[in-house]
Amino acid sequence: MPLRQPLPCTIPLFHNETLDSFLRRLATANHLPTDRLLPLLHIRRTTKTPANSLLEPLATAAGVHSAALELALPEFFDDDSPGRPGTFGRPRTTLRTAVQRPACRRCTHTAGITMPVTCWTTHERNICLRHRLWIGDGITNAEERSTSANSPTHYRPRNTTGT
Repeated sequence: MPLRQPLPCTIPLFHNETLDSFLRRLATANHLPTDRLLPLLHIRRTTKTPANSLLEPLATAAGVHSAALELALPEFFDDDSPGRPGTFGRPRTTLRTAVQRPACRRCTHTAGITMPVTCWTTHERNICLRHRLWIGDGITNAEERSTSANSPTHYRPRNTTGT
């Protein structure tokens, strides 16, 4: 029988996080091995399992509304709904231009997350504009990030506001 109430420890959502990263964080927060979380939720995940079948049980277990979880994790977007509110400018996980990268460590700490988060991003997003950290190619974990303040000017994010 599937869970009808949230797990004891809930976790904050992170924008564009991968489904595997979210499952890993949820399992770790509840002191479970990652491979034991889905059987606990009575979910069987294979390569052909559509991500939308995980939405309701995962939202219940995480203690969040299913619409919020759907907007946070791009795997829940349908390919036939590119004009839906909340999907504009977001990475499409089914396209080859979408890549998985570790999230900016300062952004995750600001969200109250202390463990590594992997996010979907597009190929042209290489710098966290808020914290001026390099998040592009060559980074395999969050601790390898370097500030773009010491980078050549062509790597620095342009200030388009005029200030």
